[in-house]
Amino acid sequence: MMKACLLALGVCASVAAFGGIELPPLVSDRMVLQAGTKAPVWGRCEPGAKVTVSFRGKSAAAKADADGAWRVDLPAMQRDGIDDKGTDLVVECGGETKTVHDVLVGEVWLGAGQSNMHTPLNEYWNDPETGALKDGKFPALRLRKMDQLHGGENWGWWAATDWRNGAFSAQLIGFGVRLQRHFGCPVGLVEAASNGSPSGPFLSKEGFLASAEISAMVEKRPDLAKYADKVGWHWRGMIAPCVPYAVKGIYWDQGEGGTEMPEISQPVVMRALVASWRKAWGRDLPWIYVQKPSGGGCALDPSQPYANGAAPVAELPSEVPGSDWNGGQRWDGYEIAKTKGVYLLVNSDLSSGVHPPIKSAYAERGFRIAIANAYGEKVEWTGPRFKALRLKGDRIAISFTHADSGLAVPKGAKLQGFALAGEDGRYIWAEGEIRGNAVVLKVPAGLSPKRVKYAMAWPNAWATLFNAEGFPAWGFEAEVK
Repeated sequence: MMKACLLALGVCASVAAFGGIELPPLVSDRMVLQAGTKAPVWGRCEPGAKVTVSFRGKSAAAKADADGAWRVDLPAMQRDGIDDKGTDLVVECGGETKTVHDVLVGEVWLGAGQSNMHTPLNEYWNDPETGALKDGKFPALRLRKMDQLHGGENWGWWAATDWRNGAFSAQLIGFGVRLQRHFGCPVGLVEAASNGSPSGPFLSKEGFLASAEISAMVEKRPDLAKYADKVGWHWRGMIAPCVPYAVKGIYWDQGEGGTEMPEISQPVVMRALVASWRKAWGRDLPWIYVQKPSGGGCALDPSQPYANGAAPVAELPSEVPGSDWNGGQRWDGYEIAKTKGVYLLVNSDLSSGVHPPIKSAYAERGFRIAIANAYGEKVEWTGPRFKALRLKGDRIAISFTHADSGLAVPKGAKLQGFALAGEDGRYIWAEGEIRGNAVVLKVPAGLSPKRVKYAMAWPNAWATLFNAEGFPAWGFEAEVK
């Protein structure tokens, strides 16, 4: 039973040998254990032997199965302080001992995806924050690159105090430094990303087969079953070796690479991927999902540092844009964010490009999402999101969530970006005004409105709705009843 459980979780993959006791890559010197939850420690040793793991006066024991696989769960612990010293974790089995040195307890996050999660600090020289992080000394910030399992030097966990900071994910390290400053505790960051990667390689074969959506598609199109043997190589190489290491959540930046399965959309794959990772960890992990494409919109206050690289407010196009490929990616993000516990990092007001140059702004927004949703703090983390609409005479009143403090437009700009369609489905621009935390649109004479939409095309620097905290409104399309 235990053996089957361990194999299902993939916990025995890619272990690193330490004599007679083998521990996985993440269970090594300078690691950070997640506070506030049971902390799994696992590995291999002599089959049938008793295994004891001791840490800070607490211990947990298990018996290795016939293949030598074992797992114990250390009890939940409080966070260390930022200046606390690490201590030893000791594994004993069959008369042998393995000591893992300089272990801290704090907050742990896994960052995954493609190049926008992978690209290191060294490549973001235009970001004012980059130099401070690259050359900074953060001894209680511990970093781990899982992509090195695929080749190259394996640095293990390292304290963020030397030149290797510059080789770590710019977005993830900016996120982690903010967490550390906010909580005053150690932070562990695991980078598991690959340039240009589709989402399919991060989805395990088991996750592919377990998806009801994918199974229904395969039933109609049996040829799609071929993908079951083509997914999963990033899962096997970078993610499975992390399971069941306790992490607080997942920070995901991927989407430009699609799925590598043309007939299966990004929302379908991501729903299967999120479900399968949560099943593997045995927890509904909070999930930060970065919107694609990046940037392309205006900012509420372009003088703010986060808005460095945002577009200036633009005039409305002569015709309402349709949904091209980029607009379709916006739809994908909104669809994926319907999954419980998945939080969309809306970024239209940030710097744009395939690799947006001001990564610190993305890290700041990811941090806001985390403290609001993973940690339950009462802070605003996103922009106005469509809630409901009401047609009365020649006016349509639209209400939003995340608008309690009111709605706003950039200084000197007017409210624009809303469009209405009648029976023929052709959209025309609509005039409107802000009334408190609602938008009221005027229906043109002779139009019987059937649908309304906002900011579904990209780029959309002509879309000007924000909440008072400065977060841009989500795009939407809705039926008028």
